Amino acid sequence: MTLKGKKVLVTGASGFIASHLIPKLLMEGASVTGLDRLPCRLLKPSKDFDFIQKDIENLESVEGMGAVIHLAFETSIPGCMKDPVGTTYNNVDLGVKMLELSKRAGVKKFLYPSTASLYGNQPLPWHEGLPAFPNEPYSLQKYTMERFLKYYADNGLPTVIFRLFQVFGENQRQDQVLAKFYQCRKEGKPIPVTQTAAAGGGSARRDFVYAGDIAEAFCMALASDTVGTGEIINIASGYNYTIREIAEIVSDKIETIPRRSFDLDEHLANVTRAKELLGWQIKTDVKTWLRSYLKTL
Repeated sequence: MTLKGKKVLVTGASGFIASHLIPKLLMEGASVTGLDRLPCRLLKPSKDFDFIQKDIENLESVEGMGAVIHLAFETSIPGCMKDPVGTTYNNVDLGVKMLELSKRAGVKKFLYPSTASLYGNQPLPWHEGLPAFPNEPYSLQKYTMERFLKYYADNGLPTVIFRLFQVFGENQRQDQVLAKFYQCRKEGKPIPVTQTAAAGGGSARRDFVYAGDIAEAFCMALASDTVGTGEIINIASGYNYTIREIAEIVSDKIETIPRRSFDLDEHLANVTRAKELLGWQIKTDVKTWLRSYLKTL
């Protein structure tokens, strides 16, 4: 795989996934322009990486870019529930703006991360042919963007959609599960683990995927000439663990808390399409990574 000579725009360049993606793009030979309204503190500009601090709202063109990876998104489900109007503007209106600018500029491929929460409570493992059941604003916004991505793919802009499962890795946002676990450990507090709705109230299960492996999937999709028709592709491990067994690696202090209305009891992906279309599969197991990472804290 090589992306030598490819010019790539990454929005949301100051964020968690971008901190893994941009170094991988550079390693594969791409020239990267990062865009974010916040300062880029995790990555330093270099010969092949330029950073522009600007809100997408003020962006006028993406001329000269061969590909766009749109990571700029409000990712908090509670935040989207609290402010559905503002987050829909940021997540949908500005997302469609990026699609339109990309089409006008003749961009060769537009990549977008969606969410596994769209599957809802359906039989496991979840495959891409299942219907979507968005049940809160965040998932509704992601689903709306998926439909727009398919529309643009049918009208001249090649697009690919990744449905990401439970992402982990270095530089996580503070509102993410493992980051909260680390903070509890640091403060000597018990880690809160949500109980399931099922009888017995055990711990929910999640299909974890490493941000560095996601970065590789993005690079593979950029390099591939077999995707670009608005495909939806699960990016996940294809197996899952309980949240409690992950928490127990971090600390021996655990407390059970009630589930929230939008919490699902279990995530599990069918990853056949990722293997068939991209030749991609995970390389990093969350338990192995976590035991190593905790030594650095």
